[in-house]
Amino acid sequence: MKRNTKGIAFASLLILLLAGCSSATKNQPPPPAEEPVAMPEPQTYDFPVLSSQLPPDSFVLQGVHFDTDSAELKPESIAILDEAAEAIRSHPDTRWVVAGHTDSRDTDEHNMKLSQARAQAVYDYLVSRGVSPSQLEVQYFGEDMLYAEERSPEAMALNRRVEIVRVKD
Repeated sequence: MKRNTKGIAFASLLILLLAGCSSATKNQPPPPAEEPVAMPEPQTYDFPVLSSQLPPDSFVLQGVHFDTDSAELKPESIAILDEAAEAIRSHPDTRWVVAGHTDSRDTDEHNMKLSQARAQAVYDYLVSRGVSPSQLEVQYFGEDMLYAEERSPEAMALNRRVEIVRVKD
């Protein structure tokens, strides 16, 4: 009798499992694919700048990259920062804010510290290249000013940035 009970229990379990797998409504089309979200493009500025031109009110330092969770400038960022320093030096009466931003991957507190460290690294480099400290101010925003709320790799990359913003008189 025990053998029969085990067989019936196994058969019942198998029927329940199969019935559960086929409980989806048949002949229903799949849901429509979501349209990709159009991501806003950050304002960019191509260097080099002719010394007679004033850079725009703000620009993202495209190509200035940091390792994940690091404020150390990567070697490929140096040429871009050298050109930015030259452009800023050529306008000694203009003041600028070096603004650090992060994506939303970590805590607010961590992102604030990281954005501050990254903005400070850019500030320090620009000063080391001859930009007057009186022309620059460091500000940091963590994840407070995201370009894109989405958490895709592309959106997060847009949010990790350092901007240079002209201070208007």
